[in-house]
Amino acid sequence: MRREGGFTLIEAMISLIIISVGLLALGSFTISVMRADANARARTLATHIAEQMIEEWSASGTLTAYGSLAIPAAGGTETATYTSTDINVTYTLTAEASSMIGPIPDGAGAVADQALTGTPTPVEKKVTVAWNNGGNTYSVFLTHATVKQ
Repeated sequence: MRREGGFTLIEAMISLIIISVGLLALGSFTISVMRADANARARTLATHIAEQMIEEWSASGTLTAYGSLAIPAAGGTETATYTSTDINVTYTLTAEASSMIGPIPDGAGAVADQALTGTPTPVEKKVTVAWNNGGNTYSVFLTHATVKQ
């Protein structure tokens, strides 16, 4: 009995299964790359927002680039939200002002973290930008040391 050329039904089904598994793995990889790209875009924009807020706060003493955010008093915190229409992410913006602390002598021969004083008064400005992505909360923060006249 002579066998004709070609594939049997079993061989064709095994090939189809192997190709299907490969395509499913490729699809899963593509989805994870798209999620990572979305998170990277959100983090990049959050860093940009924080940089602009610190620069505006230091240069003009205002925080209006991403909505109306009041300048916090020393020891205070102000919060607002900003939604990016480009990537459809809502950010929580927080501005904090606090007295600076640093290692200074305590007068008894030891060095301890204490509030820095003097004229002009040193102040630490901190901007935090937070967002949710895939059920996880992420944040970026920047600080800037300055003096308050």
